[in-house]
Amino acid sequence: MLDGRWFYVALLALGFGCGDDAPAVMDGGGVAPDAGSGGPDASVEAPRIPWLAEGTPPIDLPWLDAGAPPIDWTCPTGWREASFEGAQACEPFAGEEPDRCAAGEAQLPGSAGCAPIGRACGDGRFPATDDVPAETPIVYVDAAATGDGEGSREDPARTLADGLDLATSGTLVVLGAGSYAVDRAWPDGVSLRGLCASRTDVVAEGARDAVLGLGAGTGVRAIEDVTIVSAGSPALRVSGAGARVELRGLALRSSGTLPAALRVQDGAEVLVDGLVAAHVAAGSADAFGIAVEGGASLEGQRVSLDGFAGIGLSVAGAGSAASLTRGIIRRTAERSPASALGSGAQAREGATLVLREVALLGNVETGIAASGAGTTATLEDLVVRGTQGTEGFYSAGIGILLGAQATAARVLVAGNTDTGIATDSAAASLTLRDAVVTGTQARDGTSSAGLFALRTATLDLERVAAIRNATNAIAATEGGNVTARDVVAG
Repeated sequence: MLDGRWFYVALLALGFGCGDDAPAVMDGGGVAPDAGSGGPDASVEAPRIPWLAEGTPPIDLPWLDAGAPPIDWTCPTGWREASFEGAQACEPFAGEEPDRCAAGEAQLPGSAGCAPIGRACGDGRFPATDDVPAETPIVYVDAAATGDGEGSREDPARTLADGLDLATSGTLVVLGAGSYAVDRAWPDGVSLRGLCASRTDVVAEGARDAVLGLGAGTGVRAIEDVTIVSAGSPALRVSGAGARVELRGLALRSSGTLPAALRVQDGAEVLVDGLVAAHVAAGSADAFGIAVEGGASLEGQRVSLDGFAGIGLSVAGAGSAASLTRGIIRRTAERSPASALGSGAQAREGATLVLREVALLGNVETGIAASGAGTTATLEDLVVRGTQGTEGFYSAGIGILLGAQATAARVLVAGNTDTGIATDSAAASLTLRDAVVTGTQARDGTSSAGLFALRTATLDLERVAAIRNATNAIAATEGGNVTARDVVAG
């Protein structure tokens, strides 16, 4: 904000630049002659500007009296309307922060409070199976069983190992309440269903590269309504072209240093409906929530990622794609070593990232980062709040970097450190529609900006309010370009 005044921009293209290539503006609106195209005697006639005598242009801004452009944002179901000095946005929770939830539960955007991520536990010994096709073999396992049963509902097996011995491809293994150890590679084509995530745990027996490792296999497999507990290795790894797994009502609880609680790689395909993943290690350890890489894909809804040291959701490599609808990613911590950047969500090296109805809260370095040529990001109905900077790094709520391309619509970026939204380096660009960027904070001795275009990167803005940001509302340096229509900056 400059001198406390408001600056309104409508139907106006702003080109920011510096250095010798920038034209000098003459008195009266003419442009200084180019010495290389006519010498010192060359002249340029000043343009005839009809309103020049009156001193101000004939501004026609229908929304000017309202104080903010007409942001076009219909709140998703369960979200609430919020006003920021007349600029309308949407909030996903009743307050700025969601509730803290018990194990196996989450409060997702649009929800009034915590709820189980999958099936409720119920009163029975086993979960319902009335939705299972009649031809599907079912093996029942109950940690409370007194003997080694035959795997029927009436006479269940006692250990998961015994249950897997009875299973063949196409079998559904059903678990009662309790803790169950995995002692082998997961069989091809076998699915798993627990009583509920808060009362059914699956753990590794001995050192393993993943608690559950699923390869290409045969048939569609599902992992449902369990908590997978891991320490120092992924809770779940899905890998290989042809591997297709459905995850429903799943909780991942990890500790220690691990590449990712859920790792999807090498052409695998994962579908998610209900997942909560939390990292519970004390201190800083290198740990991701979900990693999608090597041409793999993940399509998820109702996902909560909390407390990972590094990156909540990572998608990397050409052909890799991650899409998340209705989720929350929060409290990522500084990675170890501290020289490695962290993010709530990150796409890089030609990957594709799609986020819709997602809240990114209290993450470190960047809330969302997209970087590298060929990387694309689509961001819709988002809140990015409270991104924290760390010593030696310039942080941002959203960063589009190093040639990445992104579109964003219906976005609230609030209370972040250093920069609300930044584009940086050649060919990086962001098209932003219907957004509020507010409350960006500067650290001691530094400057900040609500929106920032740097090193020939591009920002294309329409119906955007950049208000109450420290130091600068909108800035461009080193050839950065900003185009703005119906924008208020103050």
